[in-house]
Amino acid sequence: MSIKGSVKKVSVFALKFILWAIGGILGFLLLILILIQLPPIQRMIGSQTASYLSNTIGTPVTIDQVSLLFPKTIAIKEIYVEGQQQDTLLYSQFLQVDISLLALLDNTLQINSVELENTTAHLYRTLPDSTFNFDFIIDAFVNGEAIDTPEDTTAAEPWNINFENLELHNIYFTFNDELTQSDLNLSLKHFNLDVGNLDLEQNQYIIGLAEISGLNLNYAVLGPTQTEDKEEEESPELPLFKLDRLRLDDILVNYSDANTGQDLHLALGMLGIDAAMIDLASQKIDVEDISLANTNLNFTASKANGAPENDTAMVRVTEEVVDQETGWVMALKNISLKNIGLDYNNLTQPEQARGLDFNHLSVSGFTLIASNILYSDDYIQTDLEQLTFQEKSGFSIDEFSTNITIAETKATFADFILRTGSSKIAKHFEFTYPSISQIGQDLSRHSVAIDLDGTSIGIKDLIYLSPELAEHKTLLANIEENVQLSGKIEGPVSDLLINRISVNLLETKILVNGAVKGMPNVENAVYQMDALQVTTTRENILTLVPDTLLPEGITIPQNVDLKAVFNGSMENFNSRVNLTTSLGNILANVKMKQVKDIPSYAADVSIQQLNLGILLQQPETMGKFEMTASVNGSGLTPETMRAEIAANVSKAEYNQYQYNNLEIDGLYLHQQFNG
Repeated sequence: MSIKGSVKKVSVFALKFILWAIGGILGFLLLILILIQLPPIQRMIGSQTASYLSNTIGTPVTIDQVSLLFPKTIAIKEIYVEGQQQDTLLYSQFLQVDISLLALLDNTLQINSVELENTTAHLYRTLPDSTFNFDFIIDAFVNGEAIDTPEDTTAAEPWNINFENLELHNIYFTFNDELTQSDLNLSLKHFNLDVGNLDLEQNQYIIGLAEISGLNLNYAVLGPTQTEDKEEEESPELPLFKLDRLRLDDILVNYSDANTGQDLHLALGMLGIDAAMIDLASQKIDVEDISLANTNLNFTASKANGAPENDTAMVRVTEEVVDQETGWVMALKNISLKNIGLDYNNLTQPEQARGLDFNHLSVSGFTLIASNILYSDDYIQTDLEQLTFQEKSGFSIDEFSTNITIAETKATFADFILRTGSSKIAKHFEFTYPSISQIGQDLSRHSVAIDLDGTSIGIKDLIYLSPELAEHKTLLANIEENVQLSGKIEGPVSDLLINRISVNLLETKILVNGAVKGMPNVENAVYQMDALQVTTTRENILTLVPDTLLPEGITIPQNVDLKAVFNGSMENFNSRVNLTTSLGNILANVKMKQVKDIPSYAADVSIQQLNLGILLQQPETMGKFEMTASVNGSGLTPETMRAEIAANVSKAEYNQYQYNNLEIDGLYLHQQFNG
């Protein structure tokens, strides 16, 4: 045989050998893949893994099956880990992790999915060493002898972490913490999380979908927290969150704090949040839609177990927020709250028998629909489309809608409609001010434009808001009546224009027209009232004025009509009064001014056909009385009064005798009249 033929024969043999070797290896691998799919092999792997873990951590560990779906999925069935107190630390019926092994070559931890079903975990932390009941597991794996390796001075390539999906089904978790004196109990039917991107380097977290249903959370603070010395840590960089959709269904949360006596119970039917972005570093929140329905919140407060007067942690956080140079910017396109119940009880205060009790509130059927909500330091806007609720007292808001704009120097409430069970306000309101930060400061620099036409305020609503009014029996008897308002108030607070403000109740009518300069300083303000008018009846006065304010021994006239003009301040003014009643009339012109803190005055008074007998309830001795008088003087108390009096009593009926043309001229000084 030639050399060439021999080489060819060897080459063919070598090729066949290599092919057989590769085929053998592949066949062996295929055989392994087939074998690890067999339940006996999976149970053997689980048993060996459990034995290794049990020997390592020193407590019983059992695993029923471990299955590998080459090349990236591992599933574990019936894993049990016992704690050092012979209690259950962890039990899971099913755990499956899908991870991309090839991505590890690119310094990427690619977790495609994690699924956990029918799992129970019991954790606790004990004193005095503040250790957790799972610390022994960590110690078992990290307390081995360190291996001396040369220091790596090369820059390590950063790892990327990608996490796509997490599913939890039927989870039960407890945590008892002796350090914080708290107890946590949680059960969960379903949790699904689809992650868009986790950028740990940039501190950005993007979530596609988050679904939670059947959550029952109980958290209780049982006593004073035990402090633990910690070094002050540098504040981490604030993250950015993005969420495409959040859905919560059938959520129960119970919170109690024995230190403060606070209890909170939340039964949430459905909460949905769409397209949300929260940038804590830039202080920006942008949300497309929020919807909440069929939810009840109950909060109870009491001063049990010596509650602290303030929370230093909360004070510190508040100070940090206030110290930030820039404020928050928030935008919400749509919000819908439907069928919400709210209960608040302050057990340190007794319950009121009537009216809105702000220490014991119970609101049902709360509905809020709004859109285009914007908030920043210098601009607030919302289109409130609907707000309704009922309160246990009987007070209700049946309709409330308005377009609110609060800009740097101006606030408007356009298309304002408010209807309660017995009241109605439907107008436009406008306010101006130096800046948002100065709202409520120096009211003289504020302006208003208030239109009251068509406004009606129910007596019933007034009693709801001020229950003490119910003690006035005559007012309570007219509980179904309404106060009718009309007119306009416009201009700067320091120069208000009052345009025919009218207040009507029953047969009582009040009309005011004029201007006020110098508000909000009531005492020094200048009033220019060209029309002050009050028309009422005896029945209305007895109904509306408390008995304690009515003078004894005086008969209220059947009809009262008061017309007046007033110009000036409370200390310096000119006024003209025309009082017409069914018992007689009084006309008066009064001037008053303040001179060296002593008031001086001049008055011309005319009394016409005044029936003193009926007025003073002495009809047997007194009758009609008529008089004109002029008074010039100073001082208003008997000790300081000095007054020159000139009067003509044209008619006075006394003891069935009529006196005419009685002249009175004299001086009142030192509590004596000489004339």
